[in-house]
Amino acid sequence: QLELSGALEGLEGLESRRLVEVNPVLTGKRTGELNDADEFEREAFEPAFGLNARYGVTRNLVLDATFNPDFSQVEADADQVVVNERFALFFPEKRPFFLEGTEVFNTPQRLVYTRAVVDPVAGAKVTGKLGAFNAGYMGAVDESPITFDEGTEEALFNLVRLRRDVGTGSNVGVLYTDRTLVDGSQYNRVGAIDTRLVMGGRYSLTAQVAGAWSRELDDDTAAPESLFGPMLTARLERSGRVFSWQAGIEDVHPEFRARSGFIRRVGDTEMDGRVSYTFVREAGSFLEDWGPQLELRAFYDHEDFWAGRQYHEAELEVGLDVSLRGANGFNLGIQNGYYAFDFDDFSDYYRFQSGGLQPLDAPGAVDNMVGIQLFGRARPTAWLSLRGRGRYGEVPIFAEGSRGVELALSPTAELRFPFGLLADASFTVSRIERASGGRFSLARIPRLKVQYQLTRALFVRGILQYNLQQRDALRADDGTVLWIEEDGVTEQSEPVDRGEMRYDFLISYEPSPGTIVYAGWSRLLEGPETYRYGQLSPVSEGLFLKVSYLFRL
Repeated sequence: QLELSGALEGLEGLESRRLVEVNPVLTGKRTGELNDADEFEREAFEPAFGLNARYGVTRNLVLDATFNPDFSQVEADADQVVVNERFALFFPEKRPFFLEGTEVFNTPQRLVYTRAVVDPVAGAKVTGKLGAFNAGYMGAVDESPITFDEGTEEALFNLVRLRRDVGTGSNVGVLYTDRTLVDGSQYNRVGAIDTRLVMGGRYSLTAQVAGAWSRELDDDTAAPESLFGPMLTARLERSGRVFSWQAGIEDVHPEFRARSGFIRRVGDTEMDGRVSYTFVREAGSFLEDWGPQLELRAFYDHEDFWAGRQYHEAELEVGLDVSLRGANGFNLGIQNGYYAFDFDDFSDYYRFQSGGLQPLDAPGAVDNMVGIQLFGRARPTAWLSLRGRGRYGEVPIFAEGSRGVELALSPTAELRFPFGLLADASFTVSRIERASGGRFSLARIPRLKVQYQLTRALFVRGILQYNLQQRDALRADDGTVLWIEEDGVTEQSEPVDRGEMRYDFLISYEPSPGTIVYAGWSRLLEGPETYRYGQLSPVSEGLFLKVSYLFRL
Protein backbone atom coordinates (compact mmCIF):
# COMPACT_ATOMS: atom_id res chain seq x y z
CA GLN A 1 0.00 0.00 0.00
CA LEU A 2 1.19 3.52 -0.80
CA GLU A 3 0.78 4.80 2.76
CA LEU A 4 3.29 2.18 3.93
CA SER A 5 5.90 3.06 1.29
CA GLY A 6 9.13 4.75 2.23
CA ALA A 7 10.62 7.96 0.85
CA LEU A 8 13.42 8.00 -1.74
CA GLU A 9 16.24 10.36 -0.79
CA GLY A 10 19.62 11.31 -2.15
CA LEU A 11 18.73 11.06 -5.84
CA GLU A 12 20.93 13.66 -7.52
CA GLY A 13 22.38 14.27 -10.94
CA LEU A 14 19.75 12.20 -12.75
CA GLU A 15 19.62 12.86 -16.48
CA SER A 16 17.07 11.56 -18.92
CA ARG A 17 18.34 9.76 -22.00
CA ARG A 18 16.64 9.68 -25.34
CA LEU A 19 15.36 6.23 -26.21
CA VAL A 20 17.32 4.72 -29.11
CA GLU A 21 17.16 0.99 -29.83
CA VAL A 22 18.37 -0.89 -32.89
CA ASN A 23 17.51 -4.55 -33.31
CA PRO A 24 19.00 -6.27 -36.39
CA VAL A 25 17.48 -9.66 -37.21
CA LEU A 26 18.93 -12.51 -39.26
CA THR A 27 16.53 -15.23 -40.35
CA GLY A 28 16.68 -18.30 -42.50
CA LYS A 29 13.94 -20.61 -43.72
CA ARG A 30 13.38 -23.65 -45.83
CA THR A 31 9.86 -24.29 -47.06
CA GLY A 32 8.20 -27.18 -48.80
CA GLU A 33 4.86 -27.61 -50.56
CA LEU A 34 3.03 -29.62 -53.18
CA ASN A 35 3.94 -28.68 -56.75
CA ASP A 36 1.68 -28.80 -59.81
CA ALA A 37 2.43 -32.50 -60.22
CA ASP A 38 1.17 -33.21 -56.67
CA GLU A 39 4.71 -33.99 -55.55
CA PHE A 40 6.06 -32.60 -52.30
CA GLU A 41 9.03 -30.38 -53.09
CA ARG A 42 11.37 -28.59 -50.67
CA GLU A 43 13.01 -25.30 -51.57
CA ALA A 44 16.62 -24.37 -50.83
CA PHE A 45 17.47 -22.72 -47.53
CA GLU A 46 16.78 -18.98 -47.84
CA PRO A 47 18.51 -16.41 -45.56
CA ALA A 48 17.09 -12.92 -45.01
CA PHE A 49 17.92 -9.78 -43.06
CA GLY A 50 15.51 -7.60 -41.12
CA LEU A 51 15.72 -4.58 -38.85
CA ASN A 52 13.63 -3.21 -35.99
CA ALA A 53 14.23 0.15 -34.36
CA ARG A 54 12.76 2.41 -31.65
CA TYR A 55 13.41 6.10 -31.24
CA GLY A 56 12.11 8.47 -28.60
CA VAL A 57 11.00 11.46 -30.65
CA THR A 58 10.04 13.25 -27.41
CA ARG A 59 9.54 12.09 -23.83
CA ASN A 60 5.98 11.13 -24.69
CA LEU A 61 6.24 10.11 -28.34
CA VAL A 62 7.93 6.94 -29.61
CA LEU A 63 8.70 5.88 -33.19
CA ASP A 64 8.81 2.15 -33.97
CA ALA A 65 10.00 0.98 -37.37
CA THR A 66 10.52 -2.41 -38.96
CA PHE A 67 11.96 -3.66 -42.23
CA ASN A 68 11.37 -7.18 -43.52
CA PRO A 69 9.76 -8.32 -40.24
CA ASP A 70 9.61 -12.02 -39.45
CA PHE A 71 6.70 -13.47 -37.43
CA SER A 72 7.40 -17.16 -37.85
CA GLN A 73 7.78 -17.60 -34.08
CA VAL A 74 4.19 -16.42 -33.48
CA GLU A 75 1.84 -19.11 -32.22
CA ALA A 76 -0.49 -20.55 -34.87
CA ASP A 77 -4.16 -19.61 -34.73
CA ALA A 78 -6.66 -22.06 -33.31
CA ASP A 79 -9.00 -23.21 -36.09
CA GLN A 80 -12.72 -22.51 -35.89
CA VAL A 81 -15.79 -24.39 -37.13
CA VAL A 82 -16.92 -23.01 -40.51
CA VAL A 83 -19.49 -25.53 -41.80
CA ASN A 84 -22.49 -23.26 -41.05
CA GLU A 85 -20.97 -19.77 -41.04
CA ARG A 86 -22.12 -16.80 -43.15
CA PHE A 87 -19.54 -14.19 -42.19
CA ALA A 88 -15.77 -13.87 -41.88
CA LEU A 89 -14.22 -15.24 -38.68
CA PHE A 90 -12.20 -13.00 -36.38
CA PHE A 91 -8.66 -13.99 -35.40
CA PRO A 92 -6.77 -11.88 -32.82
CA GLU A 93 -3.51 -10.14 -33.64
CA LYS A 94 -0.42 -11.90 -32.23
CA ARG A 95 2.51 -10.19 -33.99
CA PRO A 96 4.60 -8.10 -31.57
CA PHE A 97 5.16 -5.10 -33.85
CA PHE A 98 1.43 -4.57 -34.33
CA LEU A 99 0.51 -5.27 -30.70
CA GLU A 100 2.77 -2.82 -28.90
CA GLY A 101 1.17 0.53 -28.17
CA THR A 102 -1.80 0.00 -30.49
CA GLU A 103 -4.53 0.56 -27.88
CA VAL A 104 -4.75 4.16 -29.08
CA PHE A 105 -6.24 2.85 -32.35
CA ASN A 106 -9.17 1.19 -30.58
CA THR A 107 -12.58 2.61 -31.46
CA PRO A 108 -16.19 1.46 -30.79
CA GLN A 109 -16.18 -0.36 -34.13
CA ARG A 110 -13.08 -2.29 -35.17
CA LEU A 111 -12.00 0.06 -37.97
CA VAL A 112 -8.34 -0.83 -37.40
CA TYR A 113 -7.56 -4.54 -37.75
CA THR A 114 -3.84 -4.94 -38.22
CA ARG A 115 -4.17 -8.51 -39.47
CA ALA A 116 -5.42 -6.92 -42.69
CA VAL A 117 -1.69 -6.25 -43.24
CA VAL A 118 -0.97 -9.84 -44.25
CA ASP A 119 2.65 -9.79 -45.45
CA PRO A 120 4.37 -6.51 -44.51
CA VAL A 121 7.62 -5.54 -46.21
CA ALA A 122 8.15 -2.56 -43.92
CA GLY A 123 6.23 -0.62 -41.33
CA ALA A 124 6.41 2.39 -39.05
CA LYS A 125 4.42 3.40 -36.00
CA VAL A 126 4.36 6.55 -33.87
CA THR A 127 2.43 6.44 -30.58
CA GLY A 128 2.24 8.58 -27.47
CA LYS A 129 1.13 12.03 -26.38
CA LEU A 130 0.98 15.03 -28.67
CA GLY A 131 0.06 17.99 -26.52
CA ALA A 132 -3.37 17.23 -25.03
CA PHE A 133 -3.97 14.35 -27.45
CA ASN A 134 -3.19 10.64 -27.40
CA ALA A 135 -1.85 10.20 -30.91
CA GLY A 136 -0.99 7.32 -33.17
CA TYR A 137 0.20 6.80 -36.71
CA MET A 138 0.84 3.50 -38.42
CA GLY A 139 2.08 2.90 -41.93
CA ALA A 140 2.98 -0.32 -43.74
CA VAL A 141 3.72 -1.75 -47.16
CA ASP A 142 1.89 -5.05 -47.71
CA GLU A 143 2.91 -7.33 -50.56
CA SER A 144 0.11 -9.85 -50.06
CA PRO A 145 -1.57 -10.83 -53.36
CA ILE A 146 -5.02 -10.70 -51.72
CA THR A 147 -4.90 -7.07 -50.64
CA PHE A 148 -8.16 -6.46 -52.52
CA ASP A 149 -10.67 -8.88 -54.04
CA GLU A 150 -9.12 -8.13 -57.43
CA GLY A 151 -5.57 -6.95 -58.04
CA THR A 152 -2.17 -8.31 -57.08
CA GLU A 153 -0.24 -5.10 -56.51
CA GLU A 154 1.39 -4.18 -53.20
CA ALA A 155 -0.73 -1.99 -50.95
CA LEU A 156 0.15 1.00 -48.79
CA PHE A 157 -1.50 1.30 -45.36
CA ASN A 158 -1.74 4.60 -43.50
CA LEU A 159 -3.66 4.96 -40.23
CA VAL A 160 -3.93 8.16 -38.17
CA ARG A 161 -5.62 8.42 -34.78
CA LEU A 162 -6.12 11.32 -32.33
CA ARG A 163 -8.02 11.06 -29.06
CA ARG A 164 -8.46 13.64 -26.31
CA ASP A 165 -9.73 13.18 -22.78
CA VAL A 166 -12.63 15.44 -21.85
CA GLY A 167 -13.47 15.78 -18.18
CA THR A 168 -13.40 12.64 -16.03
CA GLY A 169 -13.65 9.40 -17.98
CA SER A 170 -14.90 10.99 -21.22
CA ASN A 171 -13.06 11.37 -24.50
CA VAL A 172 -13.48 12.30 -28.13
CA GLY A 173 -11.42 11.06 -31.07
CA VAL A 174 -10.95 10.99 -34.82
CA LEU A 175 -9.59 8.25 -37.07
CA TYR A 176 -8.46 8.09 -40.70
CA THR A 177 -7.44 4.91 -42.53
CA ASP A 178 -6.16 4.56 -46.08
CA ARG A 179 -5.42 1.35 -47.97
CA THR A 180 -4.27 1.96 -51.55
CA LEU A 181 -2.67 -0.24 -54.18
CA VAL A 182 0.72 1.14 -55.22
CA ASP A 183 -0.51 1.62 -58.80
CA GLY A 184 -3.44 3.71 -57.48
CA SER A 185 -6.05 1.60 -59.29
CA GLN A 186 -7.94 0.71 -56.10
CA TYR A 187 -8.22 2.31 -52.69
CA ASN A 188 -10.27 2.34 -49.52
CA ARG A 189 -10.40 5.35 -47.20
CA VAL A 190 -12.35 5.65 -43.97
CA GLY A 191 -12.89 8.72 -41.81
CA ALA A 192 -14.54 8.46 -38.38
CA ILE A 193 -15.42 10.47 -35.28
CA ASP A 194 -16.09 8.76 -31.96
CA THR A 195 -16.82 9.71 -28.38
CA ARG A 196 -17.43 8.25 -24.97
CA LEU A 197 -19.31 10.46 -22.52
CA VAL A 198 -19.64 9.52 -18.85
CA MET A 199 -22.65 11.07 -17.12
CA GLY A 200 -23.45 10.96 -13.44
CA GLY A 201 -20.81 8.32 -12.77
CA ARG A 202 -23.06 5.40 -13.78
CA TYR A 203 -24.23 6.32 -17.26
CA SER A 204 -22.18 6.41 -20.43
CA LEU A 205 -22.84 7.06 -24.10
CA THR A 206 -20.48 5.57 -26.69
CA ALA A 207 -20.97 6.62 -30.30
CA GLN A 208 -19.15 6.59 -33.63
CA VAL A 209 -19.96 7.94 -37.08
CA ALA A 210 -17.86 6.90 -40.08
CA GLY A 211 -17.83 7.17 -43.84
CA ALA A 212 -15.95 4.96 -46.32
CA TRP A 213 -14.83 6.03 -49.80
CA SER A 214 -13.65 3.25 -52.08
CA ARG A 215 -12.65 2.61 -55.67
CA GLU A 216 -12.71 -1.09 -56.44
CA LEU A 217 -13.31 -3.39 -59.37
CA ASP A 218 -16.89 -4.47 -59.97
CA ASP A 219 -17.36 -8.20 -59.36
CA ASP A 220 -19.26 -8.71 -62.62
CA THR A 221 -17.66 -6.31 -65.11
CA ALA A 222 -14.16 -5.97 -63.56
CA ALA A 223 -14.49 -2.22 -64.26
CA PRO A 224 -13.52 0.31 -61.57
CA GLU A 225 -16.42 1.73 -59.57
CA SER A 226 -16.57 4.35 -56.83
CA LEU A 227 -18.45 3.55 -53.64
CA PHE A 228 -19.47 5.49 -50.56
CA GLY A 229 -21.15 4.12 -47.47
CA PRO A 230 -21.78 5.49 -43.97
CA MET A 231 -21.75 3.66 -40.65
CA LEU A 232 -23.30 4.59 -37.31
CA THR A 233 -23.00 2.99 -33.90
CA ALA A 234 -24.33 4.22 -30.55
CA ARG A 235 -24.66 2.57 -27.15
CA LEU A 236 -26.16 3.89 -23.90
CA GLU A 237 -25.24 2.04 -20.71
CA ARG A 238 -25.96 2.10 -17.01
CA SER A 239 -23.30 0.31 -14.99
CA GLY A 240 -23.71 -0.93 -11.46
CA ARG A 241 -22.84 -3.88 -9.30
CA VAL A 242 -26.51 -4.65 -8.66
CA PHE A 243 -28.51 -3.26 -11.58
CA SER A 244 -27.21 -2.54 -15.06
CA TRP A 245 -28.58 -2.19 -18.55
CA GLN A 246 -27.50 -1.20 -22.03
CA ALA A 247 -29.10 -0.49 -25.39
CA GLY A 248 -27.43 0.02 -28.72
CA ILE A 249 -27.72 0.35 -32.47
CA GLU A 250 -25.21 -0.47 -35.21
CA ASP A 251 -26.07 0.52 -38.77
CA VAL A 252 -23.69 -0.39 -41.62
CA HIS A 253 -24.53 0.68 -45.17
CA PRO A 254 -24.20 -2.05 -47.85
CA GLU A 255 -21.44 -0.06 -49.59
CA PHE A 256 -19.43 0.61 -46.44
CA ARG A 257 -15.98 -0.96 -46.83
CA ALA A 258 -13.30 -1.04 -44.13
CA ARG A 259 -10.34 -2.75 -45.81
CA SER A 260 -8.09 -1.77 -42.88
CA GLY A 261 -10.62 -2.96 -40.30
CA PHE A 262 -12.93 -5.83 -39.48
CA ILE A 263 -16.68 -5.34 -39.84
CA ARG A 264 -18.36 -8.74 -39.63
CA ARG A 265 -21.79 -7.80 -41.01
CA VAL A 266 -22.15 -5.22 -43.78
CA GLY A 267 -25.57 -4.05 -45.00
CA ASP A 268 -27.29 -4.86 -41.69
CA THR A 269 -28.76 -2.77 -38.90
CA GLU A 270 -28.59 -4.32 -35.44
CA MET A 271 -30.57 -3.22 -32.40
CA ASP A 272 -29.93 -4.85 -29.05
CA GLY A 273 -30.72 -4.40 -25.40
CA ARG A 274 -29.64 -6.11 -22.19
CA VAL A 275 -30.80 -5.89 -18.57
CA SER A 276 -29.25 -7.66 -15.59
CA TYR A 277 -29.80 -7.71 -11.83
CA THR A 278 -27.29 -9.14 -9.37
CA PHE A 279 -27.92 -10.36 -5.84
CA VAL A 280 -24.68 -9.81 -3.92
CA ARG A 281 -23.92 -12.11 -0.98
CA GLU A 282 -21.67 -11.55 2.00
CA ALA A 283 -17.92 -11.62 1.48
CA GLY A 284 -16.50 -15.13 1.79
CA SER A 285 -19.77 -16.87 0.94
CA PHE A 286 -19.65 -19.96 -1.26
CA LEU A 287 -22.23 -18.28 -3.50
CA GLU A 288 -20.67 -14.87 -4.07
CA ASP A 289 -23.38 -13.40 -6.31
CA TRP A 290 -26.07 -14.45 -8.76
CA GLY A 291 -28.71 -12.83 -10.88
CA PRO A 292 -31.00 -13.00 -13.91
CA GLN A 293 -30.34 -11.46 -17.32
CA LEU A 294 -32.52 -10.61 -20.30
CA GLU A 295 -31.07 -9.89 -23.74
CA LEU A 296 -32.74 -9.12 -27.08
CA ARG A 297 -31.08 -8.78 -30.49
CA ALA A 298 -32.70 -7.96 -33.83
CA PHE A 299 -31.10 -7.62 -37.26
CA TYR A 300 -32.64 -5.73 -40.17
CA ASP A 301 -31.59 -5.28 -43.74
CA HIS A 302 -30.24 -1.71 -43.85
CA GLU A 303 -32.83 -0.54 -46.39
CA ASP A 304 -35.67 -2.37 -44.62
CA PHE A 305 -34.82 -0.75 -41.29
CA TRP A 306 -35.03 2.79 -42.60
CA ALA A 307 -38.19 1.90 -44.54
CA GLY A 308 -39.83 0.61 -41.35
CA ARG A 309 -40.02 -3.03 -42.43
CA GLN A 310 -39.60 -6.13 -40.27
CA TYR A 311 -36.35 -7.61 -39.04
CA HIS A 312 -35.01 -10.74 -40.72
CA GLU A 313 -33.24 -12.18 -37.68
CA ALA A 314 -33.97 -11.95 -33.95
CA GLU A 315 -33.09 -13.71 -30.72
CA LEU A 316 -34.39 -13.44 -27.17
CA GLU A 317 -32.31 -14.91 -24.35
CA VAL A 318 -33.15 -15.32 -20.68
CA GLY A 319 -30.12 -16.11 -18.58
CA LEU A 320 -28.81 -16.77 -15.11
CA ASP A 321 -25.29 -15.77 -14.07
CA VAL A 322 -23.74 -17.39 -10.98
CA SER A 323 -20.34 -16.64 -9.40
CA LEU A 324 -18.93 -19.00 -6.81
CA ARG A 325 -15.99 -18.66 -4.47
CA GLY A 326 -12.59 -19.36 -5.98
CA ALA A 327 -13.04 -18.16 -9.59
CA ASN A 328 -15.81 -20.69 -10.24
CA GLY A 329 -19.16 -20.02 -11.85
CA PHE A 330 -21.43 -20.46 -14.81
CA ASN A 331 -23.89 -18.66 -17.06
CA LEU A 332 -27.00 -20.49 -18.24
CA GLY A 333 -29.13 -19.15 -21.07
CA ILE A 334 -32.36 -20.20 -22.79
CA GLN A 335 -32.90 -18.78 -26.27
CA ASN A 336 -35.69 -18.36 -28.76
CA GLY A 337 -34.78 -17.26 -32.29
CA TYR A 338 -36.20 -16.32 -35.67
CA TYR A 339 -34.54 -16.22 -39.09
CA ALA A 340 -35.93 -15.35 -42.52
CA PHE A 341 -33.89 -16.56 -45.50
CA ASP A 342 -33.17 -14.21 -48.40
CA PHE A 343 -34.40 -15.80 -51.62
CA ASP A 344 -31.59 -14.12 -53.59
CA ASP A 345 -29.19 -16.48 -51.81
CA PHE A 346 -30.98 -19.44 -53.46
CA SER A 347 -31.77 -18.06 -56.91
CA ASP A 348 -29.12 -20.37 -58.44
CA TYR A 349 -30.43 -23.49 -56.65
CA TYR A 350 -32.40 -26.22 -58.47
CA ARG A 351 -34.10 -29.45 -57.48
CA PHE A 352 -34.86 -32.48 -59.64
CA GLN A 353 -38.64 -32.55 -60.02
CA SER A 354 -41.12 -33.78 -62.66
CA GLY A 355 -38.36 -35.32 -64.73
CA GLY A 356 -36.15 -32.21 -64.86
CA LEU A 357 -34.44 -29.47 -62.92
CA GLN A 358 -36.80 -26.89 -61.42
CA PRO A 359 -35.89 -23.67 -59.55
CA LEU A 360 -35.94 -24.10 -55.79
CA ASP A 361 -38.96 -22.60 -54.07
CA ALA A 362 -38.26 -19.68 -51.75
CA PRO A 363 -37.42 -21.16 -48.33
CA GLY A 364 -39.69 -19.97 -45.57
CA ALA A 365 -38.63 -18.41 -42.30
CA VAL A 366 -37.70 -20.60 -39.35
CA ASP A 367 -39.15 -19.38 -36.07
CA ASN A 368 -39.39 -20.50 -32.44
CA MET A 369 -35.85 -21.89 -32.63
CA VAL A 370 -35.37 -22.94 -29.02
CA GLY A 371 -31.93 -23.56 -27.58
CA ILE A 372 -30.06 -23.77 -24.30
CA GLN A 373 -26.42 -22.87 -23.72
CA LEU A 374 -24.03 -23.02 -20.80
CA PHE A 375 -20.76 -21.20 -20.18
CA GLY A 376 -18.75 -22.55 -17.27
CA ARG A 377 -15.49 -21.86 -15.47
CA ALA A 378 -13.86 -23.78 -12.64
CA ARG A 379 -10.54 -23.85 -10.82
CA PRO A 380 -10.41 -27.04 -8.77
CA THR A 381 -6.72 -26.58 -7.91
CA ALA A 382 -4.14 -23.82 -8.13
CA TRP A 383 -2.60 -25.45 -11.22
CA LEU A 384 -5.76 -26.47 -13.10
CA SER A 385 -8.32 -24.18 -14.76
CA LEU A 386 -11.34 -25.41 -16.68
CA ARG A 387 -13.68 -23.48 -18.91
CA GLY A 388 -16.04 -24.29 -21.72
CA ARG A 389 -19.20 -23.68 -23.66
CA GLY A 390 -21.99 -26.03 -24.59
CA ARG A 391 -25.11 -25.44 -26.65
CA TYR A 392 -27.98 -27.60 -27.80
CA GLY A 393 -30.80 -26.16 -29.86
CA GLU A 394 -32.34 -25.37 -33.19
CA VAL A 395 -30.43 -23.35 -35.79
CA PRO A 396 -30.97 -22.27 -39.39
CA ILE A 397 -28.92 -24.22 -41.94
CA PHE A 398 -27.87 -21.29 -44.09
CA ALA A 399 -26.48 -23.24 -47.05
CA GLU A 400 -29.74 -25.00 -47.89
CA GLY A 401 -32.44 -22.83 -46.26
CA SER A 402 -33.71 -25.32 -43.71
CA ARG A 403 -34.07 -25.91 -39.98
CA GLY A 404 -31.48 -27.91 -38.05
CA VAL A 405 -30.57 -28.99 -34.54
CA GLU A 406 -27.01 -28.36 -33.33
CA LEU A 407 -25.00 -29.82 -30.49
CA ALA A 408 -21.86 -27.74 -29.92
CA LEU A 409 -19.25 -28.28 -27.22
CA SER A 410 -15.91 -26.56 -26.62
CA PRO A 411 -14.24 -27.56 -23.32
CA THR A 412 -10.75 -26.28 -22.47
CA ALA A 413 -8.33 -27.31 -19.74
CA GLU A 414 -5.29 -25.26 -18.74
CA LEU A 415 -2.58 -26.76 -16.54
CA ARG A 416 0.16 -24.59 -15.02
CA PHE A 417 2.67 -26.58 -13.01
CA PRO A 418 5.10 -24.80 -10.64
CA PHE A 419 8.15 -26.31 -12.33
CA GLY A 420 7.58 -24.41 -15.61
CA LEU A 421 5.25 -26.73 -17.55
CA LEU A 422 2.17 -25.27 -19.21
CA ALA A 423 -0.40 -27.28 -21.14
CA ASP A 424 -3.59 -26.16 -22.88
CA ALA A 425 -5.97 -28.78 -24.25
CA SER A 426 -9.22 -28.01 -26.06
CA PHE A 427 -11.75 -29.93 -28.07
CA THR A 428 -14.32 -28.20 -30.25
CA VAL A 429 -17.13 -30.24 -31.75
CA SER A 430 -20.24 -29.24 -33.70
CA ARG A 431 -22.87 -31.67 -34.99
CA ILE A 432 -25.89 -30.44 -36.96
CA GLU A 433 -28.83 -32.70 -37.73
CA ARG A 434 -31.59 -31.69 -40.14
CA ALA A 435 -34.97 -31.28 -38.49
CA SER A 436 -36.41 -33.24 -41.43
CA GLY A 437 -33.96 -36.09 -40.74
CA GLY A 438 -30.35 -36.92 -41.55
CA ARG A 439 -27.04 -35.38 -40.57
CA PHE A 440 -25.97 -32.14 -42.21
CA SER A 441 -22.48 -31.74 -40.76
CA LEU A 442 -19.96 -32.88 -38.18
CA ALA A 443 -16.85 -30.90 -37.23
CA ARG A 444 -14.18 -31.74 -34.65
CA ILE A 445 -11.12 -29.68 -33.73
CA PRO A 446 -8.89 -31.12 -31.00
CA ARG A 447 -5.89 -28.95 -30.05
CA LEU A 448 -3.01 -29.46 -27.63
CA LYS A 449 -0.37 -26.89 -26.73
CA VAL A 450 2.50 -27.78 -24.40
CA GLN A 451 5.18 -25.31 -23.30
CA TYR A 452 8.06 -25.98 -20.92
CA GLN A 453 10.12 -23.16 -19.41
CA LEU A 454 13.50 -24.81 -18.83
CA THR A 455 15.09 -21.59 -17.51
CA ARG A 456 14.08 -17.97 -17.31
CA ALA A 457 15.43 -17.44 -20.84
CA LEU A 458 14.82 -20.82 -22.50
CA PHE A 459 11.55 -22.52 -23.38
CA VAL A 460 10.25 -25.10 -25.84
CA ARG A 461 6.71 -25.20 -27.25
CA GLY A 462 4.77 -27.73 -29.27
CA ILE A 463 1.29 -27.47 -30.81
CA LEU A 464 -0.75 -30.28 -32.35
CA GLN A 465 -4.12 -29.60 -33.96
CA TYR A 466 -6.62 -31.45 -36.11
CA ASN A 467 -9.44 -29.88 -38.10
CA LEU A 468 -11.84 -32.60 -39.22
CA GLN A 469 -15.03 -31.64 -41.05
CA GLN A 470 -17.77 -33.54 -42.82
CA ARG A 471 -20.77 -32.02 -44.55
CA ASP A 472 -23.50 -33.79 -46.46
CA ALA A 473 -24.52 -32.73 -49.96
CA LEU A 474 -27.07 -29.92 -49.89
CA ARG A 475 -30.61 -31.26 -49.97
CA ALA A 476 -34.17 -30.05 -50.52
CA ASP A 477 -36.87 -30.61 -47.90
CA ASP A 478 -37.82 -33.93 -49.54
CA GLY A 479 -34.25 -35.22 -49.17
CA THR A 480 -33.22 -34.96 -52.83
CA VAL A 481 -29.82 -33.49 -53.63
CA LEU A 482 -29.81 -29.87 -54.80
CA TRP A 483 -28.17 -28.66 -58.02
CA ILE A 484 -26.31 -25.34 -58.02
CA GLU A 485 -25.48 -23.06 -60.94
CA GLU A 486 -22.09 -21.36 -60.80
CA ASP A 487 -20.35 -19.50 -63.62
CA GLY A 488 -22.94 -20.78 -66.08
CA VAL A 489 -22.45 -24.43 -65.11
CA THR A 490 -25.08 -26.37 -63.12
CA GLU A 491 -23.72 -29.25 -61.05
CA GLN A 492 -25.03 -31.50 -58.35
CA SER A 493 -24.04 -30.58 -54.80
CA GLU A 494 -21.41 -32.91 -53.39
CA PRO A 495 -20.55 -33.87 -49.80
CA VAL A 496 -17.43 -32.54 -48.11
CA ASP A 497 -15.01 -34.87 -46.33
CA ARG A 498 -11.87 -33.02 -45.29
CA GLY A 499 -9.22 -33.44 -42.65
CA GLU A 500 -6.21 -31.35 -41.66
CA MET A 501 -3.45 -31.97 -39.19
CA ARG A 502 -0.95 -29.29 -38.22
CA TYR A 503 1.91 -29.41 -35.78
CA ASP A 504 4.38 -26.73 -34.77
CA PHE A 505 7.54 -26.93 -32.70
CA LEU A 506 9.52 -23.96 -31.36
CA ILE A 507 12.57 -23.57 -29.16
CA SER A 508 13.31 -20.05 -27.94
CA TYR A 509 16.24 -18.54 -26.09
CA GLU A 510 15.81 -14.92 -24.98
CA PRO A 511 18.39 -13.86 -22.37
CA SER A 512 17.16 -10.25 -22.55
CA PRO A 513 14.33 -8.46 -24.39
CA GLY A 514 15.17 -8.17 -28.09
CA THR A 515 18.13 -10.56 -27.95
CA ILE A 516 16.68 -13.82 -29.23
CA VAL A 517 17.52 -17.13 -30.83
CA TYR A 518 14.58 -19.05 -32.32
CA ALA A 519 14.38 -22.36 -34.12
CA GLY A 520 11.12 -23.85 -35.28
CA TRP A 521 9.43 -26.32 -37.57
CA SER A 522 5.83 -26.59 -38.72
CA ARG A 523 3.95 -28.94 -41.03
CA LEU A 524 0.44 -29.15 -42.50
CA LEU A 525 -1.10 -32.40 -43.73
CA GLU A 526 -4.44 -32.90 -45.49
CA GLY A 527 -6.62 -35.83 -46.46
CA PRO A 528 -9.95 -37.41 -45.58
CA GLU A 529 -11.66 -36.73 -42.26
CA THR A 530 -9.57 -39.00 -40.04
CA TYR A 531 -7.21 -39.00 -37.07
CA ARG A 532 -4.93 -41.52 -38.77
CA TYR A 533 -1.58 -39.96 -39.58
CA GLY A 534 -0.85 -42.41 -42.41
CA GLN A 535 -3.93 -41.32 -44.41
CA LEU A 536 -2.93 -37.64 -44.42
CA SER A 537 -0.47 -36.27 -46.98
CA PRO A 538 1.90 -33.33 -46.41
CA VAL A 539 0.82 -30.09 -48.08
CA SER A 540 3.31 -27.58 -46.71
CA GLU A 541 6.06 -27.31 -44.14
CA GLY A 542 8.53 -24.76 -42.91
CA LEU A 543 11.85 -24.85 -41.05
CA PHE A 544 13.01 -21.48 -39.74
CA LEU A 545 15.82 -19.96 -37.69
CA LYS A 546 16.00 -16.48 -36.22
CA VAL A 547 18.77 -14.59 -34.44
CA SER A 548 18.54 -11.00 -33.23
CA TYR A 549 20.44 -8.69 -30.87
CA LEU A 550 19.16 -5.51 -29.28
CA PHE A 551 21.52 -2.50 -29.20
CA ARG A 552 20.61 0.32 -26.81
CA LEU A 553 22.40 3.53 -27.77
